[in-house]
Amino acid sequence: CQDELAILITRETGKPLWEAHQELLGTARDLSHLIEHGSRHLQPTEVQGESAFSERLPRGLVGAICPYSMPVRIPAIQSAAAVLAGNSIILKPSKLAPGCGQSVAEVWDRCRLPRGVFNLVQGPGSIVGQDLIQHPDLSALLFTGSYETARAIHDSASTRPELPVFMQTGGKAAALVFDDACLEQAVYEVM
Repeated sequence: CQDELAILITRETGKPLWEAHQELLGTARDLSHLIEHGSRHLQPTEVQGESAFSERLPRGLVGAICPYSMPVRIPAIQSAAAVLAGNSIILKPSKLAPGCGQSVAEVWDRCRLPRGVFNLVQGPGSIVGQDLIQHPDLSALLFTGSYETARAIHDSASTRPELPVFMQTGGKAAALVFDDACLEQAVYEVM
């Protein structure tokens, strides 16, 4: 199953097969860490020096718009975190990696959660993503992807000031190659 999923990641993203395997290993490690430590962070806590406590409550329906760059890892982690916190999730994977999004959904399907806890929608962000952002039952939105798309989501979500939007954006990161570096290896690593 892991080999098949790595091949799917490679086919949909163009990543080398070894990098697809690394994404899957990282996904397994992150999920293990989330399961082991996540529930502890969700427990009610006593406020120091006060006769009060803090309790974390589920938000409800969480939307996740996920990127092409890590088509399994980010959807798996974001959906697992949302479900662990007691929420339902609507996952919208990248339109460029629909098979990876479907694979994440199939893993969730094996968990036999009640209907509606995990949901998958497919399609372009300009249509499906917009519908998701504007859905009146959406209680929070998670986005990982480009700065340009984040701006478009920000503009669209501005009509819903009550909607918390959590964004992780990236860009074209700089790389420094020093004079003493092996140029062949540096080119490979930067690419």
